[in-house]
Amino acid sequence: KTPLLPQKDLEQMGYKIIAWPISSLLVTVKAVTELMTELKNKGTTQGLASQLAGFSQVKELLCIDELKKFEESVTGKDSSKLY
Repeated sequence: KTPLLPQKDLEQMGYKIIAWPISSLLVTVKAVTELMTELKNKGTTQGLASQLAGFSQVKELLCIDELKKFEESVTGKDSSKLY
């Protein structure tokens, strides 16, 4: 198992580039497992409401506004009602 070292320690060891490619996957697996367990046991996600991202946060993460502008520049159509 690879030890989980902080960025500062890795820099002191001489690393110039550090990547954590699997960390987001590991966090996602845990979150999805907790979500599915909640749904199976309680039939609702209400108990997880404080852990859920808001739709505006998801739109920002996915750059929806920029995608809409690009789509409109390519198609010439107003896409505001699509998202």
